[in-house]
Amino acid sequence: FTKEEILSYQNKKFNIQLNASTIKNDLIEYLEANNANLSKYSLSHNFFPKPYTGLSYEEIKKRNDYYHSKGFKVMTYMPSFVNKRMPLYEGLVSIEEQRYGNVISNVSEMILLNTDIACSGDAYVTREELDEALDNTLNLIRIPIKLKEGLSDEIISTIKEIHRNRLDKSEYMIRSSIRKNGIEEIYNDVDINKKDITIDNVLYKRYQGEIGIALKEMKANKAVNVIGKCLCSEWLLNNIDGGMKFKFIIK
Repeated sequence: FTKEEILSYQNKKFNIQLNASTIKNDLIEYLEANNANLSKYSLSHNFFPKPYTGLSYEEIKKRNDYYHSKGFKVMTYMPSFVNKRMPLYEGLVSIEEQRYGNVISNVSEMILLNTDIACSGDAYVTREELDEALDNTLNLIRIPIKLKEGLSDEIISTIKEIHRNRLDKSEYMIRSSIRKNGIEEIYNDVDINKKDITIDNVLYKRYQGEIGIALKEMKANKAVNVIGKCLCSEWLLNNIDGGMKFKFIIK
């Protein structure tokens, strides 16, 4: 379609879908110059069935922020993990890093990427995947995790709280503002790796019960228990800003 044809369709009973991954600025500038009714337009990113052809987080975020500044809404594709569409069966993704992730973290990333609609283009999304995708709120980032065995009730109950990253955000850890007494020493003799979940034990005095998510590798600390691992991308964790609320989903 020409620019003139695209503009003319807004006067008919259509909603006009543009390609968010390939649209050129001159089309957007043309629509603006001709007083287009932008409520009739939205954009959707491409999906990429072939591995290593999808877009990066940075590219999607840059584009989405620009489109929102113009008043557009944006749709982004994310894959199913059970019934992937033929013929490649590699999942239909817009963001390459989401191809082998999981629904919970992918939806959380969509929120941080300013995506208005998250769409699955694979053949048969399961009921479980739909439920996990829909069980979210825009002001709470969900993080799927795997916990170690033998943790106390006090540790488990602290994990299940709704957490908030401290306003004085650290480059080493996401630090929850919650603290709780009665945290025993367990799994406190191992080095801390990226995406590890930690909780300060009784040896850390008034910091006892503080939950952390490691953003960098750190040496073992007897006052810090390493209790699990985040099942998400480093990008998601690095983009949880100070003051942002998050919740762990135990898998």
